[in-house]
Amino acid sequence: MAFRLAQWMERERADRGVRLGAAAGLVLGLTSLVLAAWAYASLGSVDRLSLAEAAVLLPLSYGVHRRSRAAAILMLAYFLASRLATMLDAAKPVGWLWMLVFGALFAAGVRGTIAHHRLTRTSDVRKPPLEDDGPAHE
Repeated sequence: MAFRLAQWMERERADRGVRLGAAAGLVLGLTSLVLAAWAYASLGSVDRLSLAEAAVLLPLSYGVHRRSRAAAILMLAYFLASRLATMLDAAKPVGWLWMLVFGALFAAGVRGTIAHHRLTRTSDVRKPPLEDDGPAHE
């Protein structure tokens, strides 16, 4: 009983990390989409960079929601690379607080997806084998 309770608590933490990572990707993806729509409405031109960011983040966010380790790692790597490029372009640390917050949320998504797969794998291995009642037809 104690093992199952500890495993359940770990599953809760893993699921929470997955939810945080997916939600962070959804927030950033939708924000990029809204900024692209606003730029089109006010300036009359499409902000292709915001559209590209939304096109990357929204499917990856769905992948994290589906507990894909690859999607979680790619989303964290994309986020860090894009923020680093923004900071290098500005030649100063711009938005470092948001980078830390969202970086931590994406890292929680990576940890959650990896923990989910680890827990799923170990729970499958520890299932007792089916009892053999002998031949089915006698």
